[in-house]
Amino acid sequence: FSSMILWTGETTFTRRGIFNSHNSHVWAHNNPHTTRQRNFQHEFRCNVWMGMLHDRLIGPFFLPDRLNGESFRRFLSNDLPILMENVPLQFRQNSWIP
Repeated sequence: FSSMILWTGETTFTRRGIFNSHNSHVWAHNNPHTTRQRNFQHEFRCNVWMGMLHDRLIGPFFLPDRLNGESFRRFLSNDLPILMENVPLQFRQNSWIP
């Protein structure tokens, strides 16, 4: 039964979620593992959608930076059917896909 469902997930990646210790060293005698926090001039955001149907991965698909209901509806109506073209017809016909 569970192999007939299109399982999906979306996530957002931001600069705050990325840490590069090579750019954050602090030379200190009392704690050699200290790093310094930095503020970035430009913020970025990346929304990614991924799906799984049966044993097939669908995507990833990069959604707009500012995601709202209308842009997600456009993804479901316009982009998801194109992504599903790579899934064999027998899986698409026998599954619960919106």
